[in-house]
Amino acid sequence: MSGKAYRSTTLSRKADAIREIAKGKSKAQVCKEFGVPRTTLNGWLQNQEKILDAVDQAMFRPDRKRMRTALNGDVEACLVQWLRQACANNVPINGPLLACKAVQFASQLGISDFNCNEGWVERFKARHAISLKRACSKGKTIPVGGIQLWKNTTLLSIVREYDAKNIYNADETGLFYKMLPNKTLAFRDKRCIDGEHSKQRLTILLMANMDGSDKRKPLVIGKSKNPCCFKNVKSLPVYYTANKKAWMVGAVFEEFVRDFDAEMHTQKRRVALIVDNCPAHPASISGLKAVQVVFLPPNTTSHSQPMDSGVIKTFKAHYRRLLMSKILLAMDAKECFKPDVLMAVQLIKQAWNLVQQSTITSCFCHAGFVKEHHVPPEAANFEALYSSNMNELRSQLQSLGIWPSTLTADDYINFDSSLCVAEQCSDEDIVAAVQSKRDDASDDSEVSDEEIQMPSIPLVKPADARKALDTLQLFLAQQDIDDQLFHFAELSSILAMSACKSTKQKCLTDFTPL
Repeated sequence: MSGKAYRSTTLSRKADAIREIAKGKSKAQVCKEFGVPRTTLNGWLQNQEKILDAVDQAMFRPDRKRMRTALNGDVEACLVQWLRQACANNVPINGPLLACKAVQFASQLGISDFNCNEGWVERFKARHAISLKRACSKGKTIPVGGIQLWKNTTLLSIVREYDAKNIYNADETGLFYKMLPNKTLAFRDKRCIDGEHSKQRLTILLMANMDGSDKRKPLVIGKSKNPCCFKNVKSLPVYYTANKKAWMVGAVFEEFVRDFDAEMHTQKRRVALIVDNCPAHPASISGLKAVQVVFLPPNTTSHSQPMDSGVIKTFKAHYRRLLMSKILLAMDAKECFKPDVLMAVQLIKQAWNLVQQSTITSCFCHAGFVKEHHVPPEAANFEALYSSNMNELRSQLQSLGIWPSTLTADDYINFDSSLCVAEQCSDEDIVAAVQSKRDDASDDSEVSDEEIQMPSIPLVKPADARKALDTLQLFLAQQDIDDQLFHFAELSSILAMSACKSTKQKCLTDFTPL
């Protein structure tokens, strides 16, 4: 009995068909364009989340036709992370070494029946399009003193190929989010890997484009995945994730870049993302459609990276000033000042919003990102950050004994500038990261003692929020402060909508007496 020959379709083509449906095309049009029957397309649509995730995350080769995964997925996930880190460091890898490492990871994961033969290694390589060579790529190396060469070749080609709005720079920085001025001197030059100090730190990734028109939402990495202060909070003003050491790691950075790539692809933009050769930045991220990742020369970030040329310093100046304001308000209300991660992420977003577009463009220019025949903007004047407002806050804190007389504003802003944000991951770190992702659970042991003792934040009712808004408006009127910049009308509308959603439906008898 003869029948039609079965033709399988690649995952990338399935994803393209699903995206065409999402754009509004009819199923009949898509079936005709891709040459598949309606039942086949319906099957793809039923599994669209799995298919799109597999393609967007480059879980398989683009020409793969089935999403067949390994029996021991955790072993494979650990091995992939380890292999990427090895390639980033130009470590030569072969098949026997891969098999040996897989067995080690299986043992650490408590898998006793794992059989890593040559067939498993070959299937692993096929699933991830791995081609083992004598040595990994050395794309990150550059001759000594080659920063000018890099600017005259790689950077020049980037600024010629891309518009200013499509050239982005991203960089991480460490932040002691609750550090008061009187504790700064004790924390200066601390490596802060483990111990009490590490429980007061966050890692933040800031990203913006060359003309300063697009400041991306910050990525914040903490130590606890679900801090108790996040209870009842449904959305955050930043992207938040967590790991054991609050460091940037390869998996987090890759996910961040892939999300950015998906957004740029949706907007039909092609962009260049400039990053340093941090150990947590994978040497290559496969499957990107809209983003070209370009690495800066090693050990030259202070001279070639815009974020290190003043953007991060400006951001931290705003954060410290906002934190000092919080301290003074708490003392005025005779309350104990206990900042938590929720307050920190809110201040991080506010501080990032305060970084001006002109500051970003100046820092890009200072790092050599200049279009030909372009008049560079004036250099950013960071001394302007130490305005009368900040100096007044400093004077008040000095009078209260919180700010040491020997501590300058610049010291307070920059005391965590050399904080470690990423290092090579040990096998234990890789296993812990994979297990944490699988279990989707936080490590409560990494939460600071202060946070454990703090009571959970109660749910704020719409009526209480409305009273607070009325009180704020009255305060501004009594202080003769113009309230036009505070968008009270919009806030009132938001509160009204929230109140309607939370109010149970009433019957006629609730309004009319019988």
